[in-house]
Amino acid sequence: MNNAVWKNFINGNEENVIKQLSPPIYLSWKRCRDRQINHQQISNYDILPSNRFNELLQAHEDFVRISKIVLQYIINFLKDSEHLVLVSDKDGVILITMGDPTFLNKVQKISLSSGSNWREDIKGTSTVGTILFEKSPIVIPGWQHYVQPIQFLNCWGAPIFYPDKTIAGVLDISSASFQNSDQMLTLAIMGARMIEQNLLINDFERKYCNNQQSKRAVEDIISTGIASLNENGFIIDVNKAEALKLGYDSKDMIGKHFSEVIAGRITPILKKIESNNSGTEKWVYESGWIGRSPQTRAILKLAIKASRTDSTIFIQGESGTGKENIARIIHNQSARRNKPFIAINCAAIPSTLIESELFGYAEGAFSGARRGGQAGKFELAHGGTIFLDEIGDMPFSVQSVLLRVLQTREVYRIGEGKARPVDVRVIAATNRNCSEMVEKKQFRLDLYYRLKVICIEISPLRERLEDIYDLVPYFLDKFRYTFKKQEVQINEDIYKYFLSYHWPGNVRELENSIESMVALTDGPMITYELLPKELKNTEIMQAATSRETLTLHTEKTERATILNALEQTKWNASGAARLLGIGRATLHRKLNKYNIVRPVDTGFR
Repeated sequence: MNNAVWKNFINGNEENVIKQLSPPIYLSWKRCRDRQINHQQISNYDILPSNRFNELLQAHEDFVRISKIVLQYIINFLKDSEHLVLVSDKDGVILITMGDPTFLNKVQKISLSSGSNWREDIKGTSTVGTILFEKSPIVIPGWQHYVQPIQFLNCWGAPIFYPDKTIAGVLDISSASFQNSDQMLTLAIMGARMIEQNLLINDFERKYCNNQQSKRAVEDIISTGIASLNENGFIIDVNKAEALKLGYDSKDMIGKHFSEVIAGRITPILKKIESNNSGTEKWVYESGWIGRSPQTRAILKLAIKASRTDSTIFIQGESGTGKENIARIIHNQSARRNKPFIAINCAAIPSTLIESELFGYAEGAFSGARRGGQAGKFELAHGGTIFLDEIGDMPFSVQSVLLRVLQTREVYRIGEGKARPVDVRVIAATNRNCSEMVEKKQFRLDLYYRLKVICIEISPLRERLEDIYDLVPYFLDKFRYTFKKQEVQINEDIYKYFLSYHWPGNVRELENSIESMVALTDGPMITYELLPKELKNTEIMQAATSRETLTLHTEKTERATILNALEQTKWNASGAARLLGIGRATLHRKLNKYNIVRPVDTGFR
């Protein structure tokens, strides 16, 4: 029937045709007929020679670069054959095509390739040509193409606009199948908006940003939807909720140039990203702290709040959970961010040296002391932050010295009577239970409470397994780059082992596991064989646990069944055995096994 509509129009019988078509397609057909476009044969005459096409690519360098990234994202999302995606310029010339090689070869016969012009007055009704005319998204089922040789293609497209609202080109998705039409149109529109967003960021960075800090701030403002900017960079509207989430005051933003808003401000550390299919939020920090779980988001939000104070912070968490990462986040978001961040592992320094490491020493303080003495870590951190990792391992004798420094904000170098003022923010961390250590007189109570002003507890990975869905791709990207194996992927079946394992080494162990697998793989896919043995044993352990649970469940049920049979037969052993379908001797063995004893007032026959 659909093809009949097209034939009726071609033959001049337009009765009811308009009812079968959307207005943009009907008007396009009329324009094509008025221009006397050949509806039986595709025009192949308007293809740019290679030298002119290369000049065109150079002229649209930023547009092409940004579009390639977005098109690759769409191709990865589609993940199957019989699809292609393309971007044209404002004149209808196709700049980029990507997709299934077999399908790309198939569409060569209609010149759907880079350098070919798909304006409506050349190729008839098509997403590229018709969108350039209508300037709005369009769906074109195959039969609605005006030129018959194109009718095997189903197409979805959306216009792309420059920041000044002039049209930049068209994004098109084409397929031999018309399945999931609404999803395809949404994907095309989303892809076009992503290109527009990045064109806007690129434009503002070029005009106004002279350092990496301001560039990241621009990305945050635009990509998170905090504010709408006009073409000159002035803020015309603000999403109050998003602004508040990233620490902006919406009242101070409207009417100002965005460069005023970001001047001297810290770059927000959190970026909300929609995961591909589920719509689940995930939060990412540039240093590698990543995860979608409620625990991770709560930790990051608490870290941001803590960074706005100058209070001492106490971080608790198992080894490998990311305590130093959180400490660095707090420092980088604080007013001290341009001053030193000094980290020291109290467990890694011999007890005889830790005091001199922390507080320094004077010349001649001890044998081997450096001429002129040496500043300690507290002095080196002056104005900034000192991170005392594994503070639970600090010798008791040094704890009293640290307490004095926290109280007086002064240090005395070993062998010197001169007080040296220090202005530092102290962040301490431990994987030990310091409250128990206090009870055992292994950690000073007064120091414990002096340190524990703001407490941040980091959950172990086994309690936030959702984060694995974000951590694995993050580490995979990291080590693909390290080992120059960009094609490597992880088989989806591997996730069941990641999610079943208890991760005693937490995120650090997960990172090491991914590094090992990427380093050792010879092919493009990481499979079961490359799993560390601990993760392979997970399956065995689970099976054994399941058998134990089943056995316990079965035994509990059997005991209850035997008791029920005995009660029904008034504790007559022969009757109960018959009722259960077992021999009397077997029944007695089970009575002994389950320690079943007849009630005192009942005879057992």
